[in-house]
Amino acid sequence: FRAGDILEIRMMLPEAERKVTIYRGVCIARYHKGIRSSFKIYNVYPECGGVVQHIPLYMPDLLGIKVVGRIPASQERLFYLLDRETSDYMFQTGVSAAN
Repeated sequence: FRAGDILEIRMMLPEAERKVTIYRGVCIARYHKGIRSSFKIYNVYPECGGVVQHIPLYMPDLLGIKVVGRIPASQERLFYLLDRETSDYMFQTGVSAAN
């Protein structure tokens, strides 16, 4: 996956009795640093606004990453999306199919 992909991330929450949750959002940056590799996803929630999550790629609680869509992006890092808190970036409810 790369910046601009809409991701569906399955993570286990050990503090919630090992419950599996699914996060969805657009990947705005990916960092290639060997074992310390990570990525950032961005999502807009109606009750609290825009949220950026920093997720390590080799985290033990990370169960899977699936690409479910793509937004057009010409840059490697999409931090300009943080300025626009519109409903275009609400990915928790409706996600378009991947090409």
